[in-house]
Amino acid sequence: MFSKRTRRKLVFETDRKSRAGSARKFWILLPAIILVVLVLSSMLILKQNNYDVNAALGIDAETTTEKKAETTVPVTAQADDTFLFWCASADRQEIYFMDIIRVTLPECAVSVYPVDLNSFVSQEKTAEEIYLELGENGLVSAVEKYYSIDIDRYAGATETKFKTMVNYFGGFKVTVDGQINYKSEEMNLVLIKGRQNMKGDTLFKYLRYLSISGESGREKQARTVIEILENIFIATNEGRREKIYNEFANTFITDITKVDYSKAEDGIVMLMNNGIRKGVVSTRPEGN
Repeated sequence: MFSKRTRRKLVFETDRKSRAGSARKFWILLPAIILVVLVLSSMLILKQNNYDVNAALGIDAETTTEKKAETTVPVTAQADDTFLFWCASADRQEIYFMDIIRVTLPECAVSVYPVDLNSFVSQEKTAEEIYLELGENGLVSAVEKYYSIDIDRYAGATETKFKTMVNYFGGFKVTVDGQINYKSEEMNLVLIKGRQNMKGDTLFKYLRYLSISGESGREKQARTVIEILENIFIATNEGRREKIYNEFANTFITDITKVDYSKAEDGIVMLMNNGIRKGVVSTRPEGN
């Protein structure tokens, strides 16, 4: 039932023998202790220098940085281009909103004129009738004649394509001046006041709502277009500018070719690095 208790064998050591054993253990452990201290000290020094080995060793990092800066050539560009942008139904029977956008460099300035589609009549035809019959080239020609300006390039989108492009960027941060609670047969739109990130569906509805809200609504719509451009032309997008162009060219109806993009690349870099310094809602169409 109970196991038998085992007898312990007792060992007796002299004091001298015990001290010798302790000393031997100390000298064996000493190198390990020194190694641990060195490793911990090195890690602490690296952490204090943000894990920069050169800084930790006392190498002058500023000299290296200055040499790199000397090889950087500042990008400068000059431009004065006018673009026509619109969003319409896939069957071309309705244009939801349309803007004339002028970009000037090196000022990094943008002006936007929101076209009043209700008053636009060219040769007794509305913009929508012209677009339906003559397509994008006919629409551009009609706008040029109506406002006596030159359009350098155009970009158009359907509702679906517009939403796709907005969602490609993850939405855009825009400002809503006041709370909106709008309902109609075509759409419902509920927004709170303030700056907010809008995805494709909401932003499309918001711009469409503003375009049918009279002169003040069109002015807000143009301001929103400026905010969209401010979201696109930022420094963090500079490194992926070619991917952005490819997505844009494959999504929108546009005559901005790859060659055009290459020629304008310096200007695009300038805009992205500096941002849009001045955005203006124009009271009249501006063009060359």
